[in-house]
Amino acid sequence: MGIKSTKIVIQFKELPMNLYFDQDQVNHPNLLIIHIQPDEGITLRLNGNKLDYTGGTVPVQLYYSNNSNGSVNTPEAYERLLYDCILGDTTNFAHWDELNLSWKFIDAISNYWANNLPGSFPNYEAGTMGPKTSDELLKKDGFQWWSLLSDNVN
Repeated sequence: MGIKSTKIVIQFKELPMNLYFDQDQVNHPNLLIIHIQPDEGITLRLNGNKLDYTGGTVPVQLYYSNNSNGSVNTPEAYERLLYDCILGDTTNFAHWDELNLSWKFIDAISNYWANNLPGSFPNYEAGTMGPKTSDELLKKDGFQWWSLLSDNVN
C-alpha cells in the first residue's frame, strides 16, 4: 500500500427526508472512523444544523486520540501480550483447536492458488492502493473505498 494506516470507516445511511439539507449545499456523509494504526483513536463526523436563519447543515467532527502524551505511558499491544505470557494468562492467545481449524481455511486457499495460474489473481504494484478491480467491485453496488489521504477521513 502507499501508506501504512489501518482505519475502519463506517458511513451511515442518509435520511430519506432531511429537513436541514438544502439542494444547493454539499451534504457530507455521517462517518464513524476507528483509527487502529498508527494512531489509535475514534473520529465521529456528523452533519449538524446551523444555528442561523438559513437552517442548513455544517459538518461537525469529534476526535479522540489514545496517545499517551501528558498521561501515563500505556503499553503497546505486544508489551501486553508478553506480560500476559510471563504471567501465564492465555486469555488473549489462540488455543490449539482454534489454530487447527483456521489452518483448514488457509490450506484450502493455498491449494487453490497453487492449482491456478498466477495471472488469474488481480495483482497490483507495490506502493499502490490495491488492484483496480477492488474499486470496480464496490462501484457496482454504489460504494467506494475511503481515501486515507482525503480530508474527509481523518
